[in-house]
Amino acid sequence: WDVAAVSDLDYAFYGAVAFDGDLRAWDVARVTSMRYVFGRAESFEGGVESWDVSRVTSMEHAFGRAKAFDGDLSKWDISGVQFLQFMFYYADSFNGDVSRWNTANVISMESMFSYTNAFNQNLSQWNLTNVTSLLSMFRKALSFNQSLCWDTKSILTEFMFQNSLGGSVGCA
Repeated sequence: WDVAAVSDLDYAFYGAVAFDGDLRAWDVARVTSMRYVFGRAESFEGGVESWDVSRVTSMEHAFGRAKAFDGDLSKWDISGVQFLQFMFYYADSFNGDVSRWNTANVISMESMFSYTNAFNQNLSQWNLTNVTSLLSMFRKALSFNQSLCWDTKSILTEFMFQNSLGGSVGCA
């Protein structure tokens, strides 16, 4: 498929439970929204590592319930993204290194890693300058146990670590 002119991948593979296609050749440089792009694509494992996502502003639920996904997104430029809520919600296998993501423009990280089984990465370098919600961010994140060293006094944080392995916004 030639998607070079596409600007919106919202719901592209939503609910494609058995989908695990090779999307490495896709040119997504013009895409600005990836809401639910792989939502409920339970068998999808990756192939998006080299995607240019620098124009994307919303990744809401992008890999939500993509239970097999554990792609390497460490090189993704998410500097323009504002919405990361529920991005890896129930993404059971995901434990990718996203520690160097530029999160300076992000507004919401609500439930971003909630109900994950594997995720346990150090996110202490993330910039929360514009974040207003961390609600349930690591709720029931069964492996998460990091000290984040984040200043959250003006951010909504209810249920942030509820029923998770551990984790704190304090410094170790």
